Amino acid sequence: MPDFLSSEVPLVRGLSRKKIEQDTKLLLIRTLSFDPASCSAIDIEYFYEIVLPEIVPGLETGYADLSKFGISALGYTDASEFVSYVDKRLYEAAVEDPTSPEARRFRATVAHECGHCFYHIKQLKKFYSLSLNSESSLCRRKRRDIPAYLDPEW
Repeated sequence: MPDFLSSEVPLVRGLSRKKIEQDTKLLLIRTLSFDPASCSAIDIEYFYEIVLPEIVPGLETGYADLSKFGISALGYTDASEFVSYVDKRLYEAAVEDPTSPEARRFRATVAHECGHCFYHIKQLKKFYSLSLNSESSLCRRKRRDIPAYLDPEW
């Protein structure tokens, strides 16, 4: 298994927790008529499958066996391919028992990938579009060499 800290990641713009919370609240109000005072749950699957591709035109979201990408992760978002997937096995476990810990993990993973799509795809897509050789235009660094807030997983 590769060392997490030695893996290379694209650098992203750092955001404060407060900024992320404000953006999320505004996004949910605008797209789902969410009432923050109600503290009600949202249908994160609907948001991921239907609303998010409308916000990020051309984005493909869905559920897939992520092992076919050669990764052992619960979610995967790629700005160069304009795709976001959540592991199909996690999805199936959530469907089988919506009250299980796997179902909670599934919803958290979907929300996490929504964050990547909302914040990182447009930002990273700009880097890819700046040159004909997309790999050379994307700045990547080892996790151990960058502040945590510049890591897209932070």
